[in-house]
Amino acid sequence: MSLGAPAPVCVGDYEERAREALDPNAWAYFAGGAADERTLRANREAWNALWLFVVFNVALAVFNLIPIPPLDGSAILFRVLSPQQAWQVRPLLAQYGLFVLIAVILLLSRPLSDLIFGVATFLVGA
Repeated sequence: MSLGAPAPVCVGDYEERAREALDPNAWAYFAGGAADERTLRANREAWNALWLFVVFNVALAVFNLIPIPPLDGSAILFRVLSPQQAWQVRPLLAQYGLFVLIAVILLLSRPLSDLIFGVATFLVGA
């Protein structure tokens, strides 16, 4: 570990520093879960639960920002538009919003998933 190394951000950073600092046999013992691997398995399950929690919440946040009533993105859209434009767009979105929402999900599913997983990866620090 060098003095100029950045501070550890996630578990993987600490793992790499431990690999550098420990004897190879000691590293193999700890990395292998130290015998029955219950703790290692529990830690990985907890990490997976945290990851799913973050992904689910980011997906809800992104979905909620789609500018279609009754989602919150519509309130943001109507505040950005002039009152006259908002008055004209509001009935159109209310009538056809469900179809637009389905089209957005079907056509933009890959970019949306890239966005969701990118933000989740950033938040978790993986």
